[in-house]
Amino acid sequence: MSNMSLKAKLMTGFILVAIIAGIIGGVGMYNIKKIDTADTKLYEMVAVPLGDMGDIGFNFQRMQTYVRDLILISASTDKQKYKDQIFEARKTIDEHAVKFEKTLFTDEGKKLFAEFVKTRQAYGPLLDKMVALAMEDKDGEAAAMLYGEAGKASRAERNAIDAMMEAKIKQGSIISH
Repeated sequence: MSNMSLKAKLMTGFILVAIIAGIIGGVGMYNIKKIDTADTKLYEMVAVPLGDMGDIGFNFQRMQTYVRDLILISASTDKQKYKDQIFEARKTIDEHAVKFEKTLFTDEGKKLFAEFVKTRQAYGPLLDKMVALAMEDKDGEAAAMLYGEAGKASRAERNAIDAMMEAKIKQGSIISH
């Protein structure tokens, strides 16, 4: 290298710096692509589904309130309003559950969702029966169900919703690291 002219030494130095900069740039672009892919997965598979889970939980709680109000209210026009609101909340839960199911990518998530579906299948007929009893002004029987068998089924569904929410949050922290 000592025999090289100053011009050759400068050119060699610039070429080496350019090669090193190219390598650094290539590694940086590769890592940015990895980060972008992980970010997209985090958004599509965790953040959006958490919104669906929030809507499921919110509508489940609203539905529970409507059931209680349906049983406690005596005016038949108000009873019909609460009945309609119960079934609208159920429909919204079903819609968000379908969207949420499409984002499941772990065995644990699929297992928790299956448990959620099972609890909905157990609670649904009891809910229908409570609504029917309340609409027939058999509020005492409906209340007994609400605080008995239907209450137990309702808590199981609420617990399944909470478990899915917790698992999805946990998945988000795993993906982001």
